Amino acid sequence: MTIINPIVFDPAREIDLYFRINRDGVPQTLSFTDQSTGLPFVVSGKTWQLNIKEKYNSATNTLQLLSGTGLTIATSSITILPTATQTQYLQERAYYYELYNVTDKQTWLCGNATFHAGKFDNYYNGGVTEVVISISGEAPPRVYTIASTATLTPNLALYDSFELTAQAADLLIANPTGTIANFNGFIIRVTDNETARAISYGAGYRAFGAALPTTTVIGKTIYLICIYNSTDNVYDTASREEV
Repeated sequence: MTIINPIVFDPAREIDLYFRINRDGVPQTLSFTDQSTGLPFVVSGKTWQLNIKEKYNSATNTLQLLSGTGLTIATSSITILPTATQTQYLQERAYYYELYNVTDKQTWLCGNATFHAGKFDNYYNGGVTEVVISISGEAPPRVYTIASTATLTPNLALYDSFELTAQAADLLIANPTGTIANFNGFIIRVTDNETARAISYGAGYRAFGAALPTTTVIGKTIYLICIYNSTDNVYDTASREEV
């Protein structure tokens, strides 16, 4: 965000800000530019504070951030990054903020401050790797696809379906990695490259209903449906072959 400055007579500029409250550890930086020269406007020689209030005319601050405690003052920018401890009592709602220039006794910026996280989901220091949105309201399966591999180790932390489209070597289906809940499962689909390939299994797979296939069938698709049985700590596995 770039704030065009300086302000001479009426220093208060109303700008609405959105704070993530350190949810991903992402700072919010306000950069200041002198509109008369186009050059960065120096703010580092002044003392600043950011006041967060219930509403604009509240006599007390819900939260106050100072340099080194939620505010980082650079030459021509101010970075806002409150900690989880500072924001633990804030709710998912709008507050009123004032960026106050203590040196000149001027409010430079003010407006609505909408907070996300706060007490609702508080502090998360990790990153969001993927968000899947489905029009139907159900997330589509996470499919791992590869043409061929000598060893397939299903990673249940990342995928719940696994597809081999042209298996060109004997195949070992190793025990999965990642955690899985009782009765949850995953599916493996195997098609060879017009040459039959041997299939072997890790000790965690238990045939269910019929013996597990030990070879592919040329030109046919094989499905392996694996359901976790926490009582026996095995993956009960049923198989079906294309007719």
